[in-house]
Amino acid sequence: LKELETFTKKLSQRCARNFTRIYHSEFDVTISSTSQYFANEFAASARTRNDHYLSFGTGENEPSGFVGVPTKTAIIWATQLLGDSGAPEDDDRELSQLEVSLLCDTASSIVEALSDLCESCDFLPTAEIVSGRLPVEFQATEEVCKIGLSVKKADSKEPTEAYFLMLCDK
Repeated sequence: LKELETFTKKLSQRCARNFTRIYHSEFDVTISSTSQYFANEFAASARTRNDHYLSFGTGENEPSGFVGVPTKTAIIWATQLLGDSGAPEDDDRELSQLEVSLLCDTASSIVEALSDLCESCDFLPTAEIVSGRLPVEFQATEEVCKIGLSVKKADSKEPTEAYFLMLCDK
């Protein structure tokens, strides 16, 4: 547990640095939760959400996990990247092609932070975001770890949420 705590602290610092680089603004990223599941337990709970996912792995046919971004968070991140400082009017709409592209860049920065910390795995993101369905099908009894991220821009009142889920053995 102590090793996991050290890892997640470093991960939050790297994610904050990557967000600051992408958005040209200060960000604070904290780990909001760390949970372990059997893959079928997580898949059952994910069916009720309409999140956006970017899978990652160590090879083209070897997915190790994915970054999950709720629609509300995706819209806020895209709005901030496009330079709009106001709150999005509709936080449950479909993303435009440009917003999906911006979300892919942002989610890729989370994968980059994760890869920088994993000495034994060089994680690379896939080419596209998928929405509404899990991008990776794990075996029902495979153990997966979900790490929640709370991402807060320096001048924002409320943090946004994202997470990544990956095989525990990675």
